[in-house]
Amino acid sequence: MSLVIRSLSKTFGGVEALKNINLDVSDGEFFSLLGPSGCGKTTLLRSIAGIYEPDSGEIMLNDRALCGRAMSERNTALVFQNYALFPHLSVFENVSFGLKMRRQKPAEIARRVGEAIELVHLSGFESRYPGQLSGGQQQRVALARALVVEPDLLLLDEPLSNLDAKLRETMRHEVREIQKSVGITTILVTHDIQEAFAMSDRIAVMSAGRIEQIGTPEEIYSAPSTMFTAEFTGQINRFSGRVVDLEADRAVLETEGGLRISFRPVAGETKQGEDATLMIRPERVRVDVEADGLPNRMEATLESATYLGSMIIYRLRVGGTEVSAQAANVGRRPPAAGAPISVGWDEHDTFFQR
Repeated sequence: MSLVIRSLSKTFGGVEALKNINLDVSDGEFFSLLGPSGCGKTTLLRSIAGIYEPDSGEIMLNDRALCGRAMSERNTALVFQNYALFPHLSVFENVSFGLKMRRQKPAEIARRVGEAIELVHLSGFESRYPGQLSGGQQQRVALARALVVEPDLLLLDEPLSNLDAKLRETMRHEVREIQKSVGITTILVTHDIQEAFAMSDRIAVMSAGRIEQIGTPEEIYSAPSTMFTAEFTGQINRFSGRVVDLEADRAVLETEGGLRISFRPVAGETKQGEDATLMIRPERVRVDVEADGLPNRMEATLESATYLGSMIIYRLRVGGTEVSAQAANVGRRPPAAGAPISVGWDEHDTFFQR
């Protein structure tokens, strides 16, 4: 295990920024802290880096306690949101800065800086200054400066947030490939769900200073363990009601509006007669002919169909319940608003909350 955090808490002026955080990050893993502004993710990252000292708890990196150590003694590297490059220094000088502070020999500096610049695909840019670089190139310089000191842990504080959407998508791939090639344990802080999903081995979803759920991107999205995780990571349809039928591999929830929805029960959690909520992502809801033969096929009224190029978003009314569906654009024109239309989904596409 590379990074171990136990019972970590931090308070600012009576506000609990971190509340009993427990976390394990494996060697070589790309791990993201995902959540809205104010959830504590940046405070946690800065506590690991040594910018903040926690009030209680412990942080262990490769079996070495970090709490109480200066930033320079932790052998971690932090890439800031604004890159924090020195504008008066060249690319070579920016990347070499940490090595010079460590009093490395000139030949060793030249070798390692050259390797780092090549790794981030900036060979030939050594003599340029930050003001002569694009945002993506500046981001690569900041990454090279962090990696050249050979840290045990790489910390990324929303490093792609200042890039435009197309470049951000490109840099997600590049940063992930560089991380894989180096094999360094990495923690990313982000509020961008797609960024976390695209880059991470695992994710910790945070809210109000606590960890809501830890899991792979697929687990976080398809099997959220809390309502917050479900709603923060994407759109959902919610059906609240009572479990009226329960068998080993099938259960039925009946809503106040009279809808009967079959789903796969959760062992030890789904109980007959109890109130519960079922959730389903819009892209799992099938419409029109694609709903035929599905267990939860229902008749609906189409309220609107929004064209988004590669997909169409349907707003439907099933009884008294509004349902959202997302379908690929296959060239079939949707019916007019007010028209009857079939909707449906499979039992395993729902997730269950008590």
